[in-house]
Amino acid sequence: MAKVTGPLMSQSASGSYGGVLVFGTNMGRHVVRSKVTPANPRTAGQQRVRLSFAAAVAAYHQQTSTIKTNFKALASSMQTKPFQAFVSNAQKQFKHGLGPQISPNAAPDGTAVGLSLTTATGGVGEATLTWTDPTDPTNWLLWIYRKNGADPTGAVSELIACVPRGVQKFVDSPLAAGTWHYNVASSDQSGSFSGIGTVQIATVS
Repeated sequence: MAKVTGPLMSQSASGSYGGVLVFGTNMGRHVVRSKVTPANPRTAGQQRVRLSFAAAVAAYHQQTSTIKTNFKALASSMQTKPFQAFVSNAQKQFKHGLGPQISPNAAPDGTAVGLSLTTATGGVGEATLTWTDPTDPTNWLLWIYRKNGADPTGAVSELIACVPRGVQKFVDSPLAAGTWHYNVASSDQSGSFSGIGTVQIATVS
């Protein structure tokens, strides 16, 4: 990515040029970069990165003002914004088996409250899950695990979704026909994960 002045002999430029270059702005600066169409093989690793990013965004929208304050110093040291600093920190924590933290480098306190799915109802090409959130409001994220024909063990490879507190329903779709086993865990604002709950089974046609 190159910084430019007077892009394309104008004050500003945006969009692609000849399907080769992309013009735009980044942090208020005019930039130009080569156009790249990313591969999307939906590998397990790729899906885990997307899941960790989705979890960070879900957490950020629940406590935006607090996170902006807590991550201001880290963002300044990274020459970026609090949102980017928070997401970067959350993805690093996820690699170590932790959830997003409301403060950078907070010590996980191990107090995340466990929960169980209330129902798992199969349908045509989908399964609908419901649950009741933990009463402790610091348990801000719910993580859903799925396995075909056997109970999930809580492995990262079994994670399929992360949803924010307050949703209490998830539709897993599209889904192949079969007997799918589900359970759920929570994570709190220190990054701690609870244990997984009782399994619910959905038969999908």
